[in-house]
Amino acid sequence: MAGARLRMAGRLLDRGEKLVHYFIEMHVEGEERYLAATSEHMEVHIDLATRRSAPFLPHIEKILDAHVAAQAHLPWPPQAGHMAIRRKEGEG
Repeated sequence: MAGARLRMAGRLLDRGEKLVHYFIEMHVEGEERYLAATSEHMEVHIDLATRRSAPFLPHIEKILDAHVAAQAHLPWPPQAGHMAIRRKEGEG
């Protein structure tokens, strides 16, 4: 509704060598509070020099891993679909 106060909440669900999987919720705030929308995304890291997918740099991996670990105790969002990062055998 026009003029409604909104609150967005995002969560990094997982990350792979080149991918991030995240989930966003949009809540309407005020007298009547409710979850208005959700959005789930899988994004690939692109090296702009080569214009191809590329692994994250080590310092970015550490940041992403810290975010995933900090939110790992939270239950899986019920609205999240069945997206998953496929890992090669032996990959964490």
